[in-house]
Amino acid sequence: MSIFEELLSKSGLSKEELEEKLANFKTKNPDLNNEIASFFIAKELGVEIDDSKLVITPLNLIDENTKNANILVSVDRSYPVKDFDTNNKKGQLQNLIVTDNTANMQLTIWNPTENFVQGDVILVTNVFVNLFKNEKKLNTSKFSSVKVKDKKQFERTYNEKHLYELQDKDTGLKVTGIIRVKQELKEFESQGQVKSVLRFTIEENGFKNICVAWGKATKEINDLELNTKIELKGTYAKLNKGQLELHLNDYTKVNILEKDVPEFIPILKNISELAYNEYCKINTKIKSVISTRYVRVCKVCGNQMMKIDDKYFCSVCNAEQESYAKANTYFLIEDDSGNSSAILTKKVLMKLLNCDEIQLETLMTNTNFEGLEINAIGYLRKNRNNESEFFVDVLI
Repeated sequence: MSIFEELLSKSGLSKEELEEKLANFKTKNPDLNNEIASFFIAKELGVEIDDSKLVITPLNLIDENTKNANILVSVDRSYPVKDFDTNNKKGQLQNLIVTDNTANMQLTIWNPTENFVQGDVILVTNVFVNLFKNEKKLNTSKFSSVKVKDKKQFERTYNEKHLYELQDKDTGLKVTGIIRVKQELKEFESQGQVKSVLRFTIEENGFKNICVAWGKATKEINDLELNTKIELKGTYAKLNKGQLELHLNDYTKVNILEKDVPEFIPILKNISELAYNEYCKINTKIKSVISTRYVRVCKVCGNQMMKIDDKYFCSVCNAEQESYAKANTYFLIEDDSGNSSAILTKKVLMKLLNCDEIQLETLMTNTNFEGLEINAIGYLRKNRNNESEFFVDVLI
């Protein structure tokens, strides 16, 4: 039975009266299809309609031309209701990130009748799409309805992947890994609020990935010890300057699977055998120097300093200041199987040249690196130019 047929049986109107009402309604609202129009006439008449009869459109089938769609989704992320005043129109709106296990999309509910929160399952009728910065965004209109449904109607599933399978813009991920590196939790101010971020690295069978925790997730990760195996549900992947990162937010679930997991022992690999993000050993030689970089940064303002004679001067602070070095060198390395570019950071270079960071500047310029052996542990990655490079983590 269609919505029109159900309305006909419950409204007490004749078929002719209901068809006339439907025609008048669609004359004023030509963009609405019969299903949505019948649904809203039922609301006007106070007739309860079985909304399970609505045709549901999966999010992955929604395109920029979609209108009159009905969606059944779970709220992954909710933002506070806020006021708007544009084009002489005032009201409220709430932005949500929603999923139906086929895709994630942003949904804007205009003039919401209640505050929707993470975990709500909602049925939204008559949504349409607009494009913002080439991304599809879902919107409601005055002819939309939003109804919280029983969570049993929607079973949340996650896109389970190994670290080596991750791709840019993967969402709704379920990923496991062992926390091997953890930086300090940092706080910063944004829009008048104090927020937090924490970077850490997880490893799975020799493959490593940088993770970035935001908000509530920072405390959860900060409280965990190194070498703890965790399961992340509801994380997402994105490229940042060529490096693929996993991001955690307030709604990412962090489950502890195992503690004190032994360190992974990387195996020796030839250059031709390297796989992206796989932690391994290499025994190679430096074929040539591609580029070197050594700058000193002001500890007060963070700007690059100028070298005048043998002293460093900060043009922003207009004075000599305490400073620290930022340095790296790109080499072309080779073995019997092939070659690859490799990056050595300041810490690794200081060990390679057995010096401190003050001596490093001179040695980087004057040392003949050609033919020098590099026995190291690290991993192959993509840099910000989308080029492959071997990141040397530690010399052995």
